[in-house]
Amino acid sequence: MVAFAPWHCSVLTHIPFTADLSSDRSTELCLKAAVEIRAKNEQPTSNTYVLRMVNRSDPNIEKDLFENIDLRDGILMRGLYTLIKSQLLMREEDFMEEAFMNLQVSREAALQIIREHLHFSGNPNPSYRDAHDYIRSNFQMGEPLVEYLEEQHEKWIETKHPMSVYGAEWAPSLWADDVFETYECLISIYRHIILGEPGRSSLLSMT
Repeated sequence: MVAFAPWHCSVLTHIPFTADLSSDRSTELCLKAAVEIRAKNEQPTSNTYVLRMVNRSDPNIEKDLFENIDLRDGILMRGLYTLIKSQLLMREEDFMEEAFMNLQVSREAALQIIREHLHFSGNPNPSYRDAHDYIRSNFQMGEPLVEYLEEQHEKWIETKHPMSVYGAEWAPSLWADDVFETYECLISIYRHIILGEPGRSSLLSMT
């Protein structure tokens, strides 16, 4: 059990023992507590660090997102469904592999949507390479983002096949970042697809 008393953190006193720590309110209070504790314990000569703040989108943007989702688009709905499902799975560390698998389905759906866009724009037979080239040209971090997506595709092959060109392992060589970073990249890509937003800087720098 973690003892909070020595820190005398006033913020933590507002979190009851029965609170749902996964709720937005508890997360907000814990973050405020971390900031308070850092301020009390940080020495002038110590190396500072920055706590990552999770900013929600403007409610108007969230409304635009929901209103612009075409419920008749099966590929878009599958991509968003697996994206949301992955977020639920990644809350349990025992299901990170399953979260990764759902993210890869969502990734392929996003690339297929881009391929269809390229087809209607005049490319008679767009490939996944063409979809990657589109991302290179339309995202602030296009080149590293494509390299990352290609790397995730290789891990996807290793994960879904018990015997692949990468050999046979009892468990795929996945890292937590393969889940969290891919999720953030796909959020940026789907916002671009649905709202036509300029491709943002993904890879943990998305706002």
